[in-house]
Amino acid sequence: LDSFHCCCDQRFRNTGQVIHIHCNRFHSLFSLVVRAIMEAENYNPNLPRGASPEQQMAWVMKMRELFSPPGMLNQDGSIDQDFFKPKRVVIVNERKWGAEEKELLYKGLEKYGVGKWREMSADLLQGWDDQQIRIRAARLLGTQSLVRYVGWKGNKEAVDAEYAKNKAIGEATGCWKSGVLVEDDKGTVKKYLDDMAACGMTL
Repeated sequence: LDSFHCCCDQRFRNTGQVIHIHCNRFHSLFSLVVRAIMEAENYNPNLPRGASPEQQMAWVMKMRELFSPPGMLNQDGSIDQDFFKPKRVVIVNERKWGAEEKELLYKGLEKYGVGKWREMSADLLQGWDDQQIRIRAARLLGTQSLVRYVGWKGNKEAVDAEYAKNKAIGEATGCWKSGVLVEDDKGTVKKYLDDMAACGMTL
């Protein structure tokens, strides 16, 4: 099977069955199996040296016939490209967050408060999970962390006011990143808020 060993990658590449032999032991066993199958078919497993293009193609066709899975070949021995296409295509309609969802989230924050994502999902934002709603609420309030807001409720005006406040803090501390206040490991935001509170100042 020297010819088979040397040519299998080249000959089988067009069939989508590129064979990589990494282990001599496996190759020996594989060779025995191939030889047994082909001898049972009364077919010489070795491609003759100096074979003509027609002989080479006939050899390839026989390889395909013996080792291709059912349905992969056309009647003339060529590859049926439809064999490699998905048998079932699932079309997923990805929902997009828009102005309507934003208004519903405002209502959810007023009615249920920060942290009640499941209630908002069941009542106002069906089809949006807890994590998706939490992320949108964080962006609406202008803060990556919602720890300071757990249980907080407010109408649209109050939410927008919190966004403006967080933006001002972020710009003053250098912690305003991609539209939200990001609290760093140094505790910059907390220190800033503590200093303002100590001075009796509020935003």
